[in-house]
Amino acid sequence: MPYNTKTGYVPPTFEEWMFNLFMPKINERYGTTYTADSFIGTQWYDILYPMIQALIDGDAEFADVWVKLSDFFDQVNARMQNPACVPDGIVGEFERNGLLASVRPVSEDNAGKIAVCIFADTSTQDIQAKIVNVLTNSVAGGIWSEGNKSATAVLNNGQTITWRWYEPTDVTVNLRLTVYYTNNNGKSIPPADDIAEDLRAKLSTRYRYGTPFVPDLMYQISEDAPYALKLKLEWSDVGTEEWSSEIRPTLFNNKLIFDNINVLFQAV
Repeated sequence: MPYNTKTGYVPPTFEEWMFNLFMPKINERYGTTYTADSFIGTQWYDILYPMIQALIDGDAEFADVWVKLSDFFDQVNARMQNPACVPDGIVGEFERNGLLASVRPVSEDNAGKIAVCIFADTSTQDIQAKIVNVLTNSVAGGIWSEGNKSATAVLNNGQTITWRWYEPTDVTVNLRLTVYYTNNNGKSIPPADDIAEDLRAKLSTRYRYGTPFVPDLMYQISEDAPYALKLKLEWSDVGTEEWSSEIRPTLFNNKLIFDNINVLFQAV
């Protein structure tokens, strides 16, 4: 069949069937010397004409099937490359349904179980329907779901399955940003309150609930503070006096709340 990896399957034209395929075979079999011009109007031509038309119709149907199969395989390959049943895939499915979610990391201790946290009000039927739909279509059979909220789904065979998920746990964290500056760079420094509000706005887009808090990635000189010589962002849990600029571990269902942001200035 006329196929290549660039164009796929391209059916032969009428002329290709008649003059490139059939006519040479007739000349070879019967010792004739037909050309394209002399072959037209012969009995062979009249006999082959309707047969080739039928072949072309069949080719057109096959080409249509080929296109549909190619599209199907492309979709299957895409799903295989980004499976919805793995944590990242499940999170992606929730995002496509307008929900922010995180999945508990898999370990030997929780094998065969899944725990998902939904960072939204899950009390409405509409949100619960979205959660149930994603979990039903993404999680393999036999997996036990854990959580403090639940809803029931009805499968195609009439069976029911209960899906559970967690609501987030708010964790308040204090932040301290130290801005190191020099008076020689000729750039004005915004007031502390303005910097704090800008940092809060950046946190709303850069920090993802349920993931470790990485201070170095939250506020940077190149993008946010060109007036600074150096920045140091530190965090402290409420009730403690210990400050750290290291990565803060979080549980998958933790929702960090940055209520208190203090900005300090240090000349160098």
